[in-house]
Amino acid sequence: MEKEPSFERDPIFERKVAKDIQEVLNEIKTELGCEKPIILYGSYSRGTDTSESDLDLSVPWDSENPAKWIQYVEKLVAKMKERGYKFDHKIEDPNVPYDIEFKSPDLMLADRISGRMYNNQEKVYIFTSTGVTIFDFASEEKKWQQQYPKFYDELVQKRKQK
Repeated sequence: MEKEPSFERDPIFERKVAKDIQEVLNEIKTELGCEKPIILYGSYSRGTDTSESDLDLSVPWDSENPAKWIQYVEKLVAKMKERGYKFDHKIEDPNVPYDIEFKSPDLMLADRISGRMYNNQEKVYIFTSTGVTIFDFASEEKKWQQQYPKFYDELVQKRKQK
């Protein structure tokens, strides 16, 4: 008899932060008439957040409409702050009053492989109006290693140089 596959539900789906991001995404979509994926990473995605934790989000940059991206991110930050989340101000540009990454999951993975950042991040969560996608760094890294060996090796070399 063949064993049935077992699927564990990811703990993120039970967390308030996931519900809040999904609600905010849908509110902004209604208000602005557009949608951009919201990527959750950091302590909230790992389940290690405390009352002092800041919320780490990324909204991939929209080079075709930067004004709309800025408007989207401003609404996102304001609505998440209304729900009690904090944002760490690490960006030194006075014109950027919040700390939001603008990278896609692939750019985040490249940074991780090269040792630049996201080293303690196993996966990120990509929120859209249709649901949540889990981007697992380990499995995606294996794909890159097989599909783009030269590029992958260059990134690994950067990590070794640090």
